[in-house]
Amino acid sequence: MNYVLSRTSDNIRVFVDIKDETETESLQTIQWEIDENGKKVEIELKNGYNVYIEKIDNDGYISNEGDLILERNNEESD
Repeated sequence: MNYVLSRTSDNIRVFVDIKDETETESLQTIQWEIDENGKKVEIELKNGYNVYIEKIDNDGYISNEGDLILERNNEESD
């Protein structure tokens, strides 16, 4: 299924790595820097995929600020 990934705060760095079932290959990586505004990325997720997410603040520490939003892409064609 196709999804759209976005974030609610641009005060954090975000790194997302999507791997296949065997975790041997990165199928897609996403990286947002601080102050990178309004960015949305389309991703495809299938059963068994592994998604790794890291949110880091300006000082390099893991951050709980902001949320990541994952929504089904309503524009996909069947």
